[in-house]
This record gives sequence, structure tokens and C-alpha cells, in this order.
Amino acid sequence: MTDIFEDIKKRLDKIDLSENERELLLKHEKITKKELEVNGKKYDAWRIIHNNALGLGKGGIRFHPGVNEDEVKSLSFWMSLKTSLMGIPLGGGKGGVSVDVLVLAALENQVTLENADKINAKYILELANGPVTYDADEILFSKGIKVIPDILANAGGGVVSYFEWDINRGAREFDQDKLNEEFNEIMTGSFEMVYDLGEEKKISLRDASYELAIERILEAERDRGNLE
Repeated sequence: MTDIFEDIKKRLDKIDLSENERELLLKHEKITKKELEVNGKKYDAWRIIHNNALGLGKGGIRFHPGVNEDEVKSLSFWMSLKTSLMGIPLGGGKGGVSVDVLVLAALENQVTLENADKINAKYILELANGPVTYDADEILFSKGIKVIPDILANAGGGVVSYFEWDINRGAREFDQDKLNEEFNEIMTGSFEMVYDLGEEKKISLRDASYELAIERILEAERDRGNLE
């Protein structure tokens, strides 16, 4: 199986970045690995923070028997891009634990070089994280298939988490109608920005999403004095 984070590096190669910018984006701020013991069985566990430039690194925990450091690094990177793309003041983090439980969820690398050419859909909506590999993406784009990427399509959970955090710290009132309205504005506005950039530059929606999200992160890093 393709290393997920290696795929991310290929995607960054398509964006006009300086060597310092690329190095910063590929560096995780904190990688913590522990060993957990549950009912006499030992499991590797990770908590990884990718970037805190826009705010505290948020992200849940992936429970799966096959979880590994490469996967958690990738998930934390994507969370940084999701929060940036949605315009919310949070960074990216993720946890992972290989426990023996039944997990009903789609995994990464499901559409690959081997099967991408067989897909005839006009649109692909990525509700899982990283289901389409870099090589498969290139094939789909050449066929005119629009892929609504994971960091845009499934970023709604991060937006709602931000609302919840804001409410808990007393910075926002719980008003269901207002929250629904703001949620729709954020999601729709983000999609429109991505779509317009993709049309303007004749690039995929994923490339447009990456460009927008990464530019916000780099701007925050410059404000912090971490980049010239």
C-alpha cells in the first residue's frame, strides 16, 4: 500500500512553495508515542500535532488495528488544512490507537492507479480521509471527473467542533438557527472559493483546496516570525 504521507509530499510538489515553506509544512510540531495496555494486551498509541499557527491543534482519535504513525501524521496534516480552509482559528492534530474493535469506516487509498480508470462517475465526494491516491487523482482529473476532496467535503465536523469549543468557553451563544446559518455560510463559502479558484486556474478542486488552505497557514507562520 502507498505510504499516505508520501502521497501528501507529491501533492505539495504541485504547489509553488519555497524550500523553507515546504519544509515547514512537512514538519510536525509534536509526535508523541506511547504504549497502552488494555486487558493484558499492549497497543501502540500516538498523539501528533501537525501545526498550531492558526490555533490549538484539534483532532480526534483513530481507533483501528492497523493504525500507524504514517497514518496519524497524515490525518493531522489534513486536519490543519481543513481548519484553515474553513477559516476557523484552530490547528491540526490527531490521535491513533490499534485496538481490536469493529470499525465501520472507510479507509485511505481505496481509489488507486489500478482501479481509477474504471470509474465513470461525473463526481466523487470524499467523505473518508485520503481515499484517492495521488496517481489516481491525476487519472480522474484527466477524465474530467470532479473530486470534491476530503479536506473540503468532510470538514464540517471540524466546524461544529469549533462551535462547541466556542460555546463552552462562553464566546458564543447556543442558538440552533444561528449556528445552522453560520455553518451553511462557512461550508458554502469555502466550496465557492475552492470552485472559483479551480475554474480560474484550470486545476483540480483538491489542488485549489490545498493552495487556499496552505496559504493561510503560511501567512500565519509569517505573522509569527517563523517564515520570512
